[in-house]
Amino acid sequence: LRRAAHEDPPQQAVLLLDVARKVLLLVPTLFATSDSEEVTLWQGQRPLRTLKHDSRIVALQFSPSGEALLARGLHSAAIWDLSAGGASHVLPHPELFDLQIFPDGDRVVTVGGDRRAVIWSARSGEAELQIDLPEQYAVVRVLSAGRRIATGGTRFAGVPAIIWDAADGSRVVALNHPGERISDLAVSSCGGWLATAGYAGVALWRAEDGVLERFLDRPPASSGESLHAGALAVELLPDGIVVGESRRRAFVWDAYTGELLSKVVSGFAHSLFSFAGGSSLVAFTGGSRPHLFDVPSGKHLRAFDAGVAGFVATVGVSADGGRVV
Repeated sequence: LRRAAHEDPPQQAVLLLDVARKVLLLVPTLFATSDSEEVTLWQGQRPLRTLKHDSRIVALQFSPSGEALLARGLHSAAIWDLSAGGASHVLPHPELFDLQIFPDGDRVVTVGGDRRAVIWSARSGEAELQIDLPEQYAVVRVLSAGRRIATGGTRFAGVPAIIWDAADGSRVVALNHPGERISDLAVSSCGGWLATAGYAGVALWRAEDGVLERFLDRPPASSGESLHAGALAVELLPDGIVVGESRRRAFVWDAYTGELLSKVVSGFAHSLFSFAGGSSLVAFTGGSRPHLFDVPSGKHLRAFDAGVAGFVATVGVSADGGRVV
């Protein structure tokens, strides 16, 4: 959703924070907060309405148009039409791992522990297509303007990510990430590239046919660092920047040349990273002060006094890079 703010036309979602107990999602005039089974919609400091789900909510997404809100619970998803008198639907999926809204806002795809990917109608809440998966995949992404979906993220090495046809559920191609477990997937803002991430680096694939474009090697560990401190999560930023994130580091590559541009080392375990338009990188340090870095150079720009005496749970940066939350 951070990347979506830079698409043409721009989507309304600007910032998404997803943490263990609280979820905060902002759009320019409307934001939603959740703690347990309820979601509160706010406009400025004024609460507008409260929405309820049947299980604790762990993530929120607005539809591209901002007209619907999707919540991920532990065993089901909920989607609410935010227009006047709009309906709500529960999308039941046992052990729900991940979900994504299609670019047109009319469909939702979910994956769970039952080894299924299910495509749902966002308007009726009915299941339109079910895909039986060969493994328990924890990550799902929508590609190619909604014509394809990709599943990946397993506990085992050697299990490929798979691109599926979103119309009939047929398998398009399997993506064999070089020699290791795939930990994350990311899609470019145009929907044309898919990235798979593991311990050793990031592979870039053409989303339409699964052709491998290049592999971005994770650099050797420096003194005192462990290469296997954590598998990479991956982000594809709109200006051709690829960021691979581990618990202590973020690696920044140029997607077109494969050049490693910079490496940011936070020095704290379990750091979280957030981006602003491909120009800035915010690293949560594990303490009470988030830090701002320049993405291409890895240069430390400044530290912030969070104004709290305790542990900072998560951090985000606005799409224009002007505000840190």
